[in-house]
Amino acid sequence: MITYLINHNLMAQTTFITCQHVCIHQTAATILQRIIAFGFDCLILFFMVSLIEIILNKSSFLYGQHTLYDILFYATLALFLSYPLWTEYFFNGQTLGKKIMKIRVVCLDGSRPPFRAFMLRWTLLLVEIPTGLGIVFAIFNKNSQRIGDIAAGTAVVRVSSYDVPQILQNMSFAMKGYNPTYPEASNLSVRQMEVMRRILFEYDGSEREEYLQKLATKLEDMLGIKAKDGNSERFVSTLFNDFNYYATKVV
Repeated sequence: MITYLINHNLMAQTTFITCQHVCIHQTAATILQRIIAFGFDCLILFFMVSLIEIILNKSSFLYGQHTLYDILFYATLALFLSYPLWTEYFFNGQTLGKKIMKIRVVCLDGSRPPFRAFMLRWTLLLVEIPTGLGIVFAIFNKNSQRIGDIAAGTAVVRVSSYDVPQILQNMSFAMKGYNPTYPEASNLSVRQMEVMRRILFEYDGSEREEYLQKLATKLEDMLGIKAKDGNSERFVSTLFNDFNYYATKVV
């Protein structure tokens, strides 16, 4: 389960803490940015629907065929109503309005939301717009989440702040095709892995750097190996990944 802390200000700097105890700093989009983005999207949809209606009205093929005209018109309208869903899903969390305003939808851990998250946001949006509850929740929520965001576990952040830390990107042992670097990692114990996890994810600053160097030296001596590039953090995080790869490997 993901928990998060918010330092609230005019451009809210948002700190998310993932289940791996990794801190991710992102700047939440302001209410004004989201409203302007929504306004752009409404204008785009208005012009697109108007254009389709003009084309349908001018079509000689549909002249007098009211039933077919209605089917095509409402099918087109349904497609445009789902515009936030398919644009955010296919364009990495951005509608055209969000792209203009340089904001996007992300999961609370900084990753790309799955389709079900976009679907949930869109479904609740259909309720939030006519009731106005969405903007009320966004105003009073500490990281500007509307109801759909809260339900889907997402947030809207500024693109310039959308930066997943390298250490989180390296947590890839579960990825298909992952190749362990140090087979000796399988000899580590769960207790030793807990020490590594705490130093990697719970310490910061100079204290973290000092502990990482000492831990790397101890692991080299204990396992009889050497860090391939001399980088203590990369060495420890790679061992962490390799151990988890072997621990979760299905034989």
